Parts: sequence; C-alpha cells; structure tokens
Amino acid sequence: FLQLEVRASADILCVLSSSAFLSSGGKPVVAGIISLFSDVLNQSAEVGFLLVLPAFQRTHVMTNAVGLLMHHCFELPESTLSIQSIKPAQRAQRFGSGLGLRRLQWQARADNALSIRAAERMGFKMEGISRWSRILKPGKVAEIPPPERAMSNPGVGIHAATLAMCWDDWDFNGGREHVQAQMDRK
Repeated sequence: FLQLEVRASADILCVLSSSAFLSSGGKPVVAGIISLFSDVLNQSAEVGFLLVLPAFQRTHVMTNAVGLLMHHCFELPESTLSIQSIKPAQRAQRFGSGLGLRRLQWQARADNALSIRAAERMGFKMEGISRWSRILKPGKVAEIPPPERAMSNPGVGIHAATLAMCWDDWDFNGGREHVQAQMDRK
C-alpha cells in the first residue's frame, strides 16, 4: 500500500547532506537541494530544481544525488520484481524498489553549458532545444522578444535544452552501469 501511495505522488524535494563533510559538531551539513516532478499518468518525471552549494561543487554530491534519483525512478517496484523471473544476480545490482518509470527528463537553459554537461555526464541524451519555451519574471536576463510581441506578451523568454534517459537506455543500453560507475568514482 505504501508503494502505491508513493507512485501516486512521486514528486520529491530532498535536502542533500553529506557525511563526508561534517560540521564542527560532527553532524552532516546541508550540501544542496534536488527535486523531482512526476507525471505518473505517462510514467515519466523531470529532474527539477538542483542546487549544490559552492562548498560542495566539484565533489561527489551532485553525481550521487542525481544517480540515486535515477535509480529511484527507473528501478522496478518490488511487487514487479517478485512477479518477473529476474535472476538473483540481477536483483543484487538494483538499489531496491523504485518507481519503474519509462522516462526521466532534464531541462536546462540552452545557454547553461555546465548543467547540460552534468546531465550528459550522467548519461542523459540531448533531444533538442525548445525555443522560447518559458517566460521569466520581470528582472531576469534572457532573450528579448521584438517590441510588437512584447506589448501583447510581456516578459523575457528562454530557450530550453531537453535531455532524457528512458527505461530501455537504463535496462538494456548500459545506463544503469554508467550511472553506477559515475557514483563509484573517487
């Protein structure tokens, strides 16, 4: 029953902490935030807001946070594993019960090369650029529409790069192994 509850509402917001970095009191410190927005009907999700604080950039934090999120999204629910004839060795490489989604997407501003490279490093494949995909709040820096468009539709806009990994990439094309290798790096 709990697993069904999780599948029905798979949106997640996690505060990242790292036991590799301890406070003076010996407790893990906050390293960042990651979120997941789900579309349960279509068995897909999008990596949402991802922020790694400066002290933890260029460390294992982002890689492990995204890797754990990917495992959670793509691994099959425990009920599915017990029904199918999956060999014990295959079960051992899994991180346990997951959502069993078909697709995980990552969107970034098209001019955000660091975010796009981070997604590609984790095995996401570039699918394309959605031009003028979002209008930003006033005061943000982005593309400026021509004056005749700006009068009827105020606000600057951005172009978004869309990257994705799908279940078949994860299960059959080395996605799981690639992500795990990234997570295991020292």
